[in-house]
This record gives sequence, structure tokens and C-alpha cells, in this order.
Amino acid sequence: MVCNNPSKPIPQIYNEVVSAYRQNKGTAELVPMFDMLRSTLYRDRSTVLPKLPRSLDDLILPAIFPECSIWNADGTFKTAPKLFTQSYTIHAHNEFSMKPIVFSALPDKYEETYSSLLQSVITYAKANNLILF
Repeated sequence: MVCNNPSKPIPQIYNEVVSAYRQNKGTAELVPMFDMLRSTLYRDRSTVLPKLPRSLDDLILPAIFPECSIWNADGTFKTAPKLFTQSYTIHAHNEFSMKPIVFSALPDKYEETYSSLLQSVITYAKANNLILF
């Protein structure tokens, strides 16, 4: 069940399976508590997910193919990979949707880091005749 939908939160999967089991078998049977199964469930899910990079050399950076002239950027600290402080994404808008086109993992919260990232995007945009502002 965990491997069928690896993006679904593990506790949610556990609750759904336990609920379905109890509906079929009743509540008389003992069901292991989530904390007893936590490690096993996360380990099972990790078999179908790509490994997180352990160093900068492990990163695979996909090519960027922007098609739009309107961009939106957002950063978050909660979902950053362990080697980094922040995940920062840039999305492009077209007439139908918003698509993520830049995924970056930043090592710190310094202004110079943001400037370097944005300068790279501006340089790329100029080279590809995109209007950013």
C-alpha cells in the first residue's frame, strides 16, 4: 500500500488501512500502533523513491525549458533536502497553467545566495530572449 502511492503521507495510509481492516474484521482484533510500524513503513516507501543526494556531486540538474515570460518564485525551509537550508522554486505561467521550471536547493539564507540564483536565472532568460520584468 505504501509503495503504490509514495507521495501520500505514511500516517494517512496507516489510518486508511487500519480503518478498512476494522470495518472488515471488527475492532476486536489487535492492530499494531503506528509507532510500532513507523520504521518499516518509511523503509518500504524508500525503496520506490529516488535517493536523496549525499553530496553536491550526487545532484542531477535537469535542463530548464522555460516557455513563458511570467514567472513566480517561492522558497521554503521545511522541505529542504538535508544538505541544504532552503528549497527555492520558480514557476512559469502560460495561458493554461503554472509549471515549475527551476528547482534549487540553497545552502544558506544570505542575500548573496539569492542574488546569485536570480542572476543565473536572468542570464539564462536573456540568452533565451525571455522577458522577466
